[in-house]
Amino acid sequence: MPKYYINKKSDSDIESIIHREGCKSLKADSKELLGYFSNYYDAVEIAKIRGYMPASDCEHCSSEYYYRKAANKK
Repeated sequence: MPKYYINKKSDSDIESIIHREGCKSLKADSKELLGYFSNYYDAVEIAKIRGYMPASDCEHCSSEYYYRKAANKK
């Protein structure tokens, strides 16, 4: 299973972004390990539980990119 990280949002960011390990958009200075998941859906749910709202998947490394809007409306 892939390893997923979240970039913690800064004051200028609208949302926290979830990345798969190896994504070039993952910021090394503000990342936090979410864990190993079989898909982005599970990683987004864990991020929500940990208080990272809104949180979404990365448009560069996620094949489920457009899932984010639906996930954040729940």
